[in-house]
Amino acid sequence: MKNKDKLIKMFLIFFVYFFYTMYAGTILGAIGITDSITASFIGDVLFMLFAIYMYRHNLLEDIKKFKKYSWKKILKTIVLWVVIIFAFNMVSGMFIELLAPGYEMDANTDAVYNLYSISTWYTIFKTMIFGTLAEEILYRESVRDNIKNNVVFIVTSAVIYTFMNMNFGGINTGFELVSIVAYFLPAIFFSIAYIRNDNNILLWIWFLYIKNRLCYK
Repeated sequence: MKNKDKLIKMFLIFFVYFFYTMYAGTILGAIGITDSITASFIGDVLFMLFAIYMYRHNLLEDIKKFKKYSWKKILKTIVLWVVIIFAFNMVSGMFIELLAPGYEMDANTDAVYNLYSISTWYTIFKTMIFGTLAEEILYRESVRDNIKNNVVFIVTSAVIYTFMNMNFGGINTGFELVSIVAYFLPAIFFSIAYIRNDNNILLWIWFLYIKNRLCYK
């Protein structure tokens, strides 16, 4: 595929993501779907299917690579990176505490816990399936498809992830600017891990699934 086509595809998937997060509820409400959880679920599923379709060739290549791995290698790699992720989260948590003593959690994490109190099944879907597939295609696969330089990719992906989360989470006070660090540091780490694991989004999805399963159990 030509570079121009890849770039257009990346902009398109981000545009659709913005559009559906802003207007899916309104559009579905106009056809009689007024329950917010149901509307959000339908919007998420449609976007996820769209993302999978758009990057189906990339996913098929990842499946081919994944099949070549032995289960011993997969298990060993997953365990290793899950441990590394938790170690990184502890270190970054201490760093954020130094920057803003008393800071508890970013807006998105807080939203996940609030959502859990409203709908358990939707929270599980949002964190275990949508967050580990659709969002990884959005933030990593689409960006990596256009940026081959490792350093530029890592920084660009982290900046986009941080901006998107800050945009939807909101910045209410100057104190909330510490959320930039809370988003940016993990995004940097996740992009590095993605590269270190052969740019295989399927393998990385397994890491995130297990990590999220342990965090939100």
